[in-house]
This record gives sequence, C-alpha cells and structure tokens, in this order.
Amino acid sequence: LVLAVLIGTAFAAHMSSKSAQSRVAFAVPGAAGASAVAPQDVSSTAWYCTSGLPATIVLSSGSASVVSGVVTSAQSGKTEPISVPAGGQVQIPPPAHSSGPQGESLTLSGGGVAVSESVKSPYGWSVTQCASSSSSTWYFPQGSTVAGDTVTLDLYDPSVTQAVVDINLLTPAGEVQPTEYQGIAVPAGGLVTETLDAHATNDPEVATIVDAASGSVVAEELQQRTYGHAVGISEELGAPGPQRVWGFPRCVQPRGGALTFNILNPGSSSSQVVLEAT
Repeated sequence: LVLAVLIGTAFAAHMSSKSAQSRVAFAVPGAAGASAVAPQDVSSTAWYCTSGLPATIVLSSGSASVVSGVVTSAQSGKTEPISVPAGGQVQIPPPAHSSGPQGESLTLSGGGVAVSESVKSPYGWSVTQCASSSSSTWYFPQGSTVAGDTVTLDLYDPSVTQAVVDINLLTPAGEVQPTEYQGIAVPAGGLVTETLDAHATNDPEVATIVDAASGSVVAEELQQRTYGHAVGISEELGAPGPQRVWGFPRCVQPRGGALTFNILNPGSSSSQVVLEAT
C-alpha cells in the first residue's frame, strides 16, 4: 500500500471531519504520478519544468552514484551539462536578467533524482514539483481572480511535435469554454502563457482543465495575490488525472486565515467525498 503525499496551497474555507474507523487501500495520487522518481538502475530519465516566473531548478539525488545529464532551455534552445553528486543536491539558477515565464527539459543518465523548482517575487516565494512526464490532460482545482488576484497558466511542450490545447474554466456558476482558449497551438519545445483573469473575472473560486486535442504538454499555474494584508504567490503543477485518495501530511490553520481543500470533479456524475483528519 502506497500513500503519496502532496502539499496543498491555501485559499478559502475551513473544513473538518470526524475520524473514520474504516481503512482504505491507498492509490498513488495523480500529481505524484506526474513527478515520480525513477529507480536508480534505469538508464535514463527526463524531467520537465515550467513556471510563470524565473525559477531555480533543484535536483536532489538519492542515488549511490553520480548522475550526469543536460538541461535545455525552451527560451534560448541552449543545452548545458549538469552533474548531481551521489546523495547530493544541485541548484540551477534562472537565466541572467530573465523576468518572465520559463521552461526547461532535463535529461539524466540515471534515476533516483527528484526535481523541483522555486520561484520568488516581491510578494513571496513558492516551491513545486517538476513533471517526470507530459500529459494530454491537467487539472487545477483552485484559483482566484478577485481584485488583486491573478492566475496565469503556463503550457510547455517538451516534445518534437506541436500540441493543440483547449482550456476550460469551472466556477461556482458553471463551466466556461472561452473561444480564445480553444485550439491553442503550443509549438514543439515551446512555451505558451495564458492569463485567465480576462474570462473568469472576480471569481473567488476558479478551477482549470487543460485538454490537449493533439500531443501532450506540461502545465503549471501561478496564482498571485498582490493586494491587501495577505499577499503571496503559489506555483502549482497540475494533476494529470482524478484520483480516489489524496494525502496531505501537514495542514495548518493560520492565525487570522483559513485552510482550504478545493475539490474538483471533472466527471459527468456526482461523487461523495469523505475528509478524514488524523
């Protein structure tokens, strides 16, 4: 039985639950599958990182030997060598003088290495996983476009063929399929950024579904709150599919704030959800 853990981001209402006596067989959550660390003995692995701000890429090795590889930038197309020592960690800073979204592909000579990225701005900092595979679908259950909040979606195609992507938005009022977000072409090895506020204005709860009609991409969302006493940013890798069980190892009720679990059901029928706190 495997319990994969995810760190959630915060925005909205407090939820509580009575502890349940039953036990369930845990499945690996979808987002964990999107950033799975390969065994040490594989011959090669790949990681894909995209972000709405310049990001520092962090490689953490659990391997017993040195893992070498290359990193390729989506913006410049330049390829640089990298080497991660056994049991060590390496940081790759963002390109000099960069200010906007970025994307990278990392190809490594072995497994046992986890890859994440860190972004920061005057409003705060955030850390999220990179993806170990691309996907034709991505789900983001949360976002806010109220005054002072912005949501940008970064789509990176690490393959050698163009992807065509549709973006649908879900709000408490229902699903929205903006014409401008249908049939978006993401070039091979390229990066496309969309600002969602224009079509989901002043909504405290916005979910996003990315569906590639052809090809596959890596999708991340950047949420920024730039107004009020509680400013901050959150960079988030999407989940490539829905899952029966999600695990959160540490949840905090902030002073003067609230803890939120946003639940998105992309299916055609309703689902019953139980939250068990322990």
